[in-house]
Amino acid sequence: MVTEETNWIPSKKISGYSESKFFSETEIWRGIEEGLDAIIVNPSIIFGPANWETGSPKMFKTIWDGLKFYTKGITGFVDVQDVVKAMVLLMGETNFETAKNQRYLLNSENLSYQNIFFQIADALEKPRPKYFASNLLLGFVWRAAKFAGLITGKPAFITRETVSNSNAIYKFDGSKITRQFNFEYRPISETIQQTAAFLKKDMKNI
Repeated sequence: MVTEETNWIPSKKISGYSESKFFSETEIWRGIEEGLDAIIVNPSIIFGPANWETGSPKMFKTIWDGLKFYTKGITGFVDVQDVVKAMVLLMGETNFETAKNQRYLLNSENLSYQNIFFQIADALEKPRPKYFASNLLLGFVWRAAKFAGLITGKPAFITRETVSNSNAIYKFDGSKITRQFNFEYRPISETIQQTAAFLKKDMKNI
């Protein structure tokens, strides 16, 4: 279980995005050592309506378009509204002194991608993905995507880093903020239903 005390370990499987977040946070910790008062929040995968072609919202659009495959990896998820609510709470005048110079991991639930994909498909009234994508199959996919990207000049839609996490198990403990303050997470099932409703509305307007 990953907590606020878990050390970040560099690895070839870690994406450039993750590295940039780590080194950015390192600069904040350096500032804290030099006298800056700050609070760091580390959200897990943030769910909510946004640009349907990027980030986690793309999961919804991909399933809307007819995704056939699922993976069995497990990771953490949190509602975008909870992330905002947590940041406002921690920065509030009455809470900042208690929270300052600490890290808060924000995570509502640890769920498998299979569970998430099935919930999204049900909420969108689309068929559930049928086929399990093994690591062997995913290895072929990311290599093919990289080759296609070299030909088209466009970024690959799937990379070695994203594939390496698809069947991996990562569990996150987001309870620190609930223990210290009056804070409750929204169930991810509700987040999925609301986000799916936004996507269905947007698709009707196209």
